[in-house]
Amino acid sequence: MFDRRLKLEAAAVKVREIPQPYRASLTGPTAVRKVFHKQEDALNFARYFGPEMMVFSYESHSLGHEGQRFFLASGIQSFFHYYRQMTPSARLHYEVIPTFRPAKLYLDLEFSRQSNPGKDGPGATKIFIKALCSVLKHFYKSEFDPEQIILLDASTEKKFSQHAVFNSPEAVFENNLEQGQLIQLLCSALWLLSSSGSSAYEAIMRRQCSKCASTVDRLATSILPDAGIGPTDARQCLVHPPVLPTSDDASPLVSICDTGVYTRNRNFRLAGSRKLTGTSALWPVNATATCAFDLVWTSWKQWAHTLVTFVCYPTKAQLLKRPVADCSCVSSVNIAHASFRRHSCEVEKRAIPSCEPVHLSDDLRQFIQTVLTDWCQKDLSYAARDRVLSTRWKIHGFDDQHFTVTTDELRFCERVGRAHRSNHVIIVFDLLQRFYYQKCLDPDCRALDFRSQTWPIPNALCSRPQQGNNVAQANDDTLSFSEPSVTDDDQLLCGVMDTMDVSFSEDF
Repeated sequence: MFDRRLKLEAAAVKVREIPQPYRASLTGPTAVRKVFHKQEDALNFARYFGPEMMVFSYESHSLGHEGQRFFLASGIQSFFHYYRQMTPSARLHYEVIPTFRPAKLYLDLEFSRQSNPGKDGPGATKIFIKALCSVLKHFYKSEFDPEQIILLDASTEKKFSQHAVFNSPEAVFENNLEQGQLIQLLCSALWLLSSSGSSAYEAIMRRQCSKCASTVDRLATSILPDAGIGPTDARQCLVHPPVLPTSDDASPLVSICDTGVYTRNRNFRLAGSRKLTGTSALWPVNATATCAFDLVWTSWKQWAHTLVTFVCYPTKAQLLKRPVADCSCVSSVNIAHASFRRHSCEVEKRAIPSCEPVHLSDDLRQFIQTVLTDWCQKDLSYAARDRVLSTRWKIHGFDDQHFTVTTDELRFCERVGRAHRSNHVIIVFDLLQRFYYQKCLDPDCRALDFRSQTWPIPNALCSRPQQGNNVAQANDDTLSFSEPSVTDDDQLLCGVMDTMDVSFSEDF
């Protein structure tokens, strides 16, 4: 009798562990949920249902530790119903931020504790947000209550990491891409105000047009000082990026705010989730990690306020846009869309489509294939290597002598000596100089303007390629990159970043 009772109690526990189904009414909200292997398919599906349907991505042990994710299209209430019932170890989820949805202003603030001993993370966060509020007031005449800013923390002994979401109708942008310029202007202004590392500052400013440079100067000399932000405060917002233990070079300072999170279809970690390779979940700063999920967020709406794209959808006139509308910086999103979309193309493993900007010889195609194969051997297993090399390349052409090649899961970086968990690398081929090298889409590598050593290209492959008869001619209104301080690498990297379907960051 006693054994039977124990078995019944054990069975009851198992039943309680099974997620209770979401019960939707005929009047809504929707209970539709569908899992996709491709992000684009999930976004197209969700867009058909309207603003109530969102796309979330999640990691899984079944996919391994190489950055792959599933994509779930689901209503917010339905998602929360199942999300809150998960065990903490099963919450490995991210919000996909599409460019067709308005987005609340958000920040990713982080630094390595090893590279920045004694750094006051919460203090630096407070200063950066104060500076940002003064800039928002200057550009948009908006003022914010600190209670409207949600701070989430996932810091560990090795790394300080916080997310900030401005939960205010006055901080909703047309999309997340429009926020990138604002944050970049602020980071550059803090650089100028801090007077730290003039050479590194010049490396940042050379990418900006004259209008943005003038705006940065005004922020640094007038707006920020008027808000009580001085050089010492500005230096608090600058940190040393993680570097290899064997590196003898002093790394330049970068902003505490990751400027690489304002890209199309960004995946931003959800409140309550951890990374597959991490142990620390993203939790409110005033809550302890041992708190139960239901005690922190008692309703779906309270939790939904932490989402970037959960907004009340103001009219178009109320949506904020980038502060410098007529910006002509090489990093500007509109330049990348207008120019590099015309030149980028997808190349099958053994076939060159008619849209390719230059005709590549069979020998050159074979050499590129060999380079990709060798690069994959640095990190991927045999099975993963075969899977990657069987997929198509992406060639991003700048001219007939200078182009980049990318492919899925190409992540091994020479700077860190390993593969980035999520961010891709690109291989740049310079037929004029007869070498190739690696550049990186990782925010830390971009901040350091990292470029690997060069490897030679055989002389026989470096003769000037012949233009094909079917070359797509650029329109007469093609934007001109005539800024003398803008390098070919700048333009190539900008174009690749814009055309990547998924741009994850390993630091979320």
